[in-house]
Amino acid sequence: MFAGLSYWAPKIFGFKLNDTLGRAAFWCWVVGFYVAFMPLYVLGFMGATRRMDHYNVPAWHPLFIIAWVGAMIIFTGIILQIAQV
Repeated sequence: MFAGLSYWAPKIFGFKLNDTLGRAAFWCWVVGFYVAFMPLYVLGFMGATRRMDHYNVPAWHPLFIIAWVGAMIIFTGIILQIAQV
């Protein structure tokens, strides 16, 4: 969706997008996905199941915090993409 927006917005609205914001949004998405989902992948191997509202294993909490930080990086990429358009 964002790739289509980046491609079609200049053609539809007649202005150029900010290249720096576009590159920053791209890298926020790429880095954010790795930071968000690799800890969840590891937690799955450690026995964490999906769709639970809480986990009582204190050793897992740092990985959940890292995943939350990754989600915030992705959110930053979304904000940068919106600001670009």
